[in-house]
This record gives sequence, C-alpha cells and structure tokens, in this order.
Amino acid sequence: YISFSVIMVGRSVALILALCVIGSVVAKPEKLYADLVNADVTRSIDLSSHIARIKLDYTIENRGSESVSRFYIALPKDLESKVAWISFEDDAKVALQVVPVEIEGHSGAIFYRARTNRNLAPKEKLHVTGHIALTHAMTPFPSQISQNEPQLVQYIDNLYFYSPYQTIQQKTNVRLASTRIEKATEKGRNNVRGDTLQYGPFEKIAPFTSEELFFHFENNKPFLTATKVLREIEVSHWGNVAVEEHYELMHSGAVLKGSFSRLDYQRQPDSARNAIRGFTARFPKISWGLYYRDDIGNISTSHARREKDATVMQIEPRFPLMGGWKTAWYQGYNVPTRQLLKFDPEHPSTFVLNTTFGVPFEGFVVDDLTVKVILPEGASDIKARIPFGLDAESTEVRYTYLDTFGRPVLVFSKKNVVDEHDLNFQVVYTFGRMAMLREPFLLIGGFFLFFLLSMAYVRFELTISSDADIQRKKKYDRLVFFVKHIRNMHERLEEEHSSLSSALDLYEKQKVRSIYDDAKKAYDASTTSLLDDMQQDATSLEGLDAEAAKKANAMVQGERKLKAFVSDLHKARLDFMKKELNKAELDKRMRMIEASYQQTSEQIELQLNELAM
Repeated sequence: YISFSVIMVGRSVALILALCVIGSVVAKPEKLYADLVNADVTRSIDLSSHIARIKLDYTIENRGSESVSRFYIALPKDLESKVAWISFEDDAKVALQVVPVEIEGHSGAIFYRARTNRNLAPKEKLHVTGHIALTHAMTPFPSQISQNEPQLVQYIDNLYFYSPYQTIQQKTNVRLASTRIEKATEKGRNNVRGDTLQYGPFEKIAPFTSEELFFHFENNKPFLTATKVLREIEVSHWGNVAVEEHYELMHSGAVLKGSFSRLDYQRQPDSARNAIRGFTARFPKISWGLYYRDDIGNISTSHARREKDATVMQIEPRFPLMGGWKTAWYQGYNVPTRQLLKFDPEHPSTFVLNTTFGVPFEGFVVDDLTVKVILPEGASDIKARIPFGLDAESTEVRYTYLDTFGRPVLVFSKKNVVDEHDLNFQVVYTFGRMAMLREPFLLIGGFFLFFLLSMAYVRFELTISSDADIQRKKKYDRLVFFVKHIRNMHERLEEEHSSLSSALDLYEKQKVRSIYDDAKKAYDASTTSLLDDMQQDATSLEGLDAEAAKKANAMVQGERKLKAFVSDLHKARLDFMKKELNKAELDKRMRMIEASYQQTSEQIELQLNELAM
C-alpha cells in the first residue's frame, strides 16, 4: 500500500510494500546464510532485442542444520544501474517477495533478498525461477555507422552464475539477435545452432566466481529508448477516464554517420536496417477519441483498429529514426468509467481505479516515467497499491474548470521501466456521490447570480438628476419610440403598395385574374391594420406633444389618400385591360393620379422629417 493523506497544500506520506521491489533504500546490512547451495542451474540469456532478459531455473538445497526462510541473489556491481526488473517464483508458481539489501563485507556486488513462502528445512530443496531484465546492457560497436551498414553490438556478462552460494552444476544458453557473430567467448562453448549458443555444463563453482562472457554480434532491432514519459490519467465520475501521454523518444543504437538519403531508404529494402519506422500501441478495447500529435499538430500517419482484446494503434513518426535521432509527441484516448472504475457495494462512496502503470508500447525502455492520477475534486482517504517499488511518490493539487479547492493528484515516478512493469495498479479513494453535484450547482448558482445582478443593474438609476429631468427624459424616449414606429409603418405601407403593383403587372402578363384578386385581398387587410396602428400611435402622441400628434394625424390622412390613389391607378389599368378606356384616356388619368400621389408622398416625407426633429 501507498497511503496518501491529501490536504490542500498537497503533502503526503507513503509506505511501500510490494512483491518485487527495486531501488529502495535499506538502512541495516544483513548477513549471508552460507549453508545453501545451487544445484542444476540453467541460465538463459535472451539478447534478441535491445533489452537483455535473463531467466534462471535452479534448485536451492539447504545443507545446514537450521531451517531458513530466505535466500539471496547477487549481481555484479556494474549492473546496478541497468537492472530494470527482477522477480522470483517457487515451484508452485507463487511469487516470492524480493527486496534489495546490503550484505556486510561485499561492496563489489548488489544483493536482493528473496523470502520463501515456507521454511526450508535441513536437507530440503526448493526449485525457483527468476527473471531479470537489463537495460542499456548492449553497447553499439562501432558506435557510428552509415545508413547502409548493419548495427553491431557488444554484450558482456559473467560466464558463471554469479551467486553468494556454491553452484554444483550450471549451464548457460544464449540467444542472439542474428546468426552473424563477430566474436564470442570460446571457453565452455559446446554448441552453436544458428543464433543460439550453449555453454557448460560447469561444475563446483565457488561463490562470487567471475569470468567474462563476451559477445559481439549483429543486432538490427530498433533501440527504442524513451528518455522521458509523462502519463496523466484524469478520472471523471461523469462517465469518462481521459489518458494523455507525452513522449520524448531517442534511437539509442549506433549513431548515423554521414547524411541520410531518403532515396536509398525507399529504394533499397536493406537500407537503414536498424531504423525505427513505427511502433504499435495497445489500448483498452473500448477506448475512443484516439489522437496522436506533436508540436506542429496532428500526425496523420496512424491507423487504429479494434481487436479481440484491445484497441491497436499503429503510428509512424514524421521521419524514420536513425541512430542518435530524437522525436517527441503526445497521444491520448478516453475510456468509459465503467471499464476502469469500480465501487464497493457495501460502501458505495469507496471507489477503486484499476489501470496499467507502464506505457502501451512493446519493447520500449523508459528512462524516466512519471504517472499522474488526477482524481475528482473532493476525493479523500486515498490509497494506492503498486505491485513494485517506486523511485518517488508525491501529491499535487490541480485546478481545472469550476474547481474551488483543487483536485488531488497522485504522482508516481519510476526509472528504468520495461514491458514487465506494465502491470495493473489500483487507487482506492472515497468520494461522496453528492460531491458530483458541486460543479453543476456552482454553474447554476453562477448563472443565477449573473442574471440577478443584471436585473438589479438595469433597474437602478445611477445618474445624478432631478425628478423633472427624469420625467422629461422618459417623455422624450416615448416620443422617439412612437416616431420610429410611425416611420416603420410608413415604410411597410410603401412596400405593400409596391407589392400590389407587382401583382397587377403579373396579371397583365399572364392574364390570370386570381393572381391580382388574392394579392388585393391581402393588401387591403395589411394596409388597414397598418393604418389603424399608425392612427393609434398618433392618438398616443396627443398626451406627449400636441404638435407632434397634429403632424402624425396629418400623416395618417395622407397615407389614406395614398391608398386611395393606388386603388384609382389600378382601376384605370383594369378598365384599360377590359377595353373600357382607350390608351389616350388611360394616360391622361394616370398622369393626374400620379401627380397627386407624388405631391401627397412628399408632404408625408416632410412631416416625417419634422417629427424626427
């Protein structure tokens, strides 16, 4: 458990107890129990990628007179910074508790104590299996190569099983990345099959025996090293867990010597054999909203698909990564809360977040990984369960939308991270269901307060003036309103006159009388309503300004005359179409009516301008 007591300043106290712990500090040195021996040791070293993985299968025999409940694993001191993972299990496949310790009088080695699941009595044997992962253990040699050269690496280990106990018998199997072997240790080698070499058996090896095991071979596997990775997991109880990851990647293989030729890269299949062309990420199956971007913007060279147990995204950087080259990007996805977050039915306010710790890419070495878990505001009693040791852990407070006192953030830091660290970890916390309503209520309250203040503001008169001035201003505002309304009625009446004339023109062209009759009916209804509204405005002006009311009434009478003139014009044209008038009579009548219409219209415009003044 790592137990966090989260307060506003973000302090925490953490206590770690795990099955496999690497890198923690032990204050008191321990003593070896020397009466154990290693029997039938089989060591398998896998160098087929850029991570050296060692598997140990052997039997521990207690030849002493006392029962023991632990044994020690030793590694050369120069591997201390390269050990990324170490774990052991017994013959029942039950994991043993492994922790780093110091042993008195042995400063040239690093030690781990493995506690057995049962006491090992005298003469009793226990079969164990161990797994060790080493990073940056293979060194490119030469350190610089041209684009078309293969990548050669060196690896140095111990010919014998390095142990604080005597080893009765031991053999070693080594798997290389290719069949091209420039140089390999000859001593004890008894078989070479393709890319696999066998050494031993060796017998009666004394404790801490050391002799160099050396390999120089071709390894064109991409040396994927993420120098820095930041993973942020933001939990929302509104149905979503958002994950965003920031990467700084470097090809840690042999550095490119000379220039890079894009033509050779695309034309020759064996060009840039060690280049990093792309990588594949595996996300939870029901992930959605995937994105892959860098500082420039979205990177389109990515493909996502759903498989049986995961969502797979294949991505390519903007350029192939040659040795020594770097790139940086960030990616993200969303997962429904139900997939990662569970609650205790007996304690509905207790929640457990269960997600993975490592990166979603296979074969990455992460020099420095930081995982941040951002919990909802109001989460308390926070505890974390991490299945291995951490280099550092702390808490922060993050403020986002509508937060008042911030969201608790758990920060986990781990160096030298490999695929084996991609295990599930849990964060347990308490979160009241009513706390989910804090932000909606805050939003509602904010809008309510805003509108309340707005209502109060428009109702307060903040100017320094007398009552008479205020009344004059109100009277003036009403007068301006009625004048604007009358002008609007006048403009709409002109539109109605024009619309009816257009209908008459259409009737004259198409000879369909119903066109004009329907338009005339709508015209009469609309103009009558507009004239009534204008008359009502003129009546309202009588209580404000008698002179303005007089002009408004005159305008209403003028508008009624204009309507009559329009009717006379249309009647003359209809009589002409019915041949009740000849062309000369029509022209004479229309000139007289149009002259009267124009004169009346000018008077109305003059009255409108006077009203506006």
